[in-house]
Amino acid sequence: MEDQQRVQAYIMHAENSADYDSIPGVSQLILVLAAINIRVGIITSGWREKIDRIMAMLNIQNCISVIVERNDVARGKPFPDPYLLGAKRLMLSPSETLVFEDSISGITSAVKAGAYCVAIGDTGLIQYGAQTAIADFSKVKVLSDEDYAILLDDEYKLVLINK
Repeated sequence: MEDQQRVQAYIMHAENSADYDSIPGVSQLILVLAAINIRVGIITSGWREKIDRIMAMLNIQNCISVIVERNDVARGKPFPDPYLLGAKRLMLSPSETLVFEDSISGITSAVKAGAYCVAIGDTGLIQYGAQTAIADFSKVKVLSDEDYAILLDDEYKLVLINK
């Protein structure tokens, strides 16, 4: 039991202190959404230490409205619970949320919760329920009128109603 606890502590430390490469364009998108008062949440299977570290690395601490971490729910991804809690904290129905996910379990979680899910990565992730997939955020643009639209790429445009 002691060995298991030491291994678990090491894994948690390694995950929380490792260096990470951000997905191209992600911090720019978050900054733009926050600037136009679109609420942004982080729904993750990570621990708060890792979340805080990555937010600081991306310089987005003041842009995040809601955080759901692994300890906030009894059942994590692929269950819908994390995204249901995130939507509740954002005071939205899950169907009013747009989720960007880079894992199969995350896509499954978002789709089961009823969110509109965009996979980040290979188009093969669409088979798990994502409505579309993009390689990264480098081509994502936010257009503003009375409401806002997110241009995912040349093919996909999503309209957001700013509440």
